[in-house]
Amino acid sequence: MQSSMYGKADFFSDLASNLLSSLHSGVFSSMSSLQWIRLSKNKIKSIESHAFREMDALSSIDLSKNLIRSVSSLAFHNLRSLVNLSLAKNEISRLDDGVFFGCDSLALLNVSRNHIRAISDEWLFGLTGLHQLDLSHNYISSFDANAWKQCPDLRLDLSSNSLAICLEDNAMLYNSSMPFLKSLKFRNNQLRVIPS
Repeated sequence: MQSSMYGKADFFSDLASNLLSSLHSGVFSSMSSLQWIRLSKNKIKSIESHAFREMDALSSIDLSKNLIRSVSSLAFHNLRSLVNLSLAKNEISRLDDGVFFGCDSLALLNVSRNHIRAISDEWLFGLTGLHQLDLSHNYISSFDANAWKQCPDLRLDLSSNSLAICLEDNAMLYNSSMPFLKSLKFRNNQLRVIPS
């Protein structure tokens, strides 16, 4: 616990640089007042459904630099106060549709430096408040044209992937399918033609 500049106590847990290997369902339910939790630099390989259940105050989760390969579809279910989530530098190869369902306040999502190859059109379902999405340094070679439709005000980083075309309509990042983007970082991909 630490005092904040506003006189209230900020509740946090720093469990970084340990040997944790998995996050079981309800593992943090006795710590429901936590506002942020740092779990980076562990050996976590999987996150089970409802691992963060009953954590209504949780606003930030750092799961970077682990060995995460799979994230159960309800792992982050109903974390309505969650604003910042980092899953960077793991071994995630795909994210199930709706994995972030109920995370209504999520604004910053970092999934960079993983092994993601494709993006479906429903995996961001419900993230209408998402402002920044970092998918850089993955192996993404395709995405549905509607993959970003859930996020009306988005800064998207797709740098250092294998992208050349938009899967659904075979158009080269056809901009009319992404009119909501605030910015798009697309350096170090396989684009050969600038779309008209």
